[in-house]
Amino acid sequence: MNSKNVIILLIIVAFLSFVIGYFIPKKGASGLPTKTDNRFSGLEEKLNELNKDIEFYRNIGAYASLLDDRQYEHVSSEFKKLGEGYDKEHSNLQDLFILYSVVELSRDADSEKALAELKDRVKKLRESSSLNKDEAFSKNNECAKLSPSIKENLSDDEEFKFMFYSPSMNSCLYVTYYSEKSAFGAKEYYAANSFRIYDSSTSKQLKDFPDYYYNYPYLSKDETDRKTAAGKRDYAKYILENSGYNADLIKDYTVF
Repeated sequence: MNSKNVIILLIIVAFLSFVIGYFIPKKGASGLPTKTDNRFSGLEEKLNELNKDIEFYRNIGAYASLLDDRQYEHVSSEFKKLGEGYDKEHSNLQDLFILYSVVELSRDADSEKALAELKDRVKKLRESSSLNKDEAFSKNNECAKLSPSIKENLSDDEEFKFMFYSPSMNSCLYVTYYSEKSAFGAKEYYAANSFRIYDSSTSKQLKDFPDYYYNYPYLSKDETDRKTAAGKRDYAKYILENSGYNADLIKDYTVF
């Protein structure tokens, strides 16, 4: 098994170890799915059954080596499919892990309360700021037409990331990834990367959010850590607030 499949396997074992008994509770403040959620129907019963042999499953990565060649190839192939499936958008395994993480987090009363309030707040924000589907499609399509010329005019140290229509600014905004690094042949190598956001109508830079520092000469390690932590959060917040709370734009980005 390759390392990715082992990771997936460990995730499954983690579910078997900790999720039993409360993973699919009645719907509470955190808005988790109930036992009537068809997508996970029968999961609790299956997990309880497998948990009887949890010590075996905790070490299945090692025990799998004892399979005969045919069985080993078959099981390895299935785990590979599982690993590939985890990367698919809205996969059951990926969503299961997300929900499991929320359940664990919700053991803390303050965290559960914050998540429940955030869920309701996001719903209201999306409803109050979203465009209808036809208008959103038209606006974003017009913005997309600007992308080729913008890419052509970027400097060598900037990479075009994406463009979107901003209802709050009534303009097309685009995001680049800016890379600063030491000159060729410099005694000490350093790098500093950030996300930059521009208004396409004026080409004016609106924001610059620090994302990464390496051996940066002008800031201490504590300062770079603080700046990148704040930059990640502020970047995500800015995109959401200026795109009608379209989280799909940064679905692979995390502030933690």
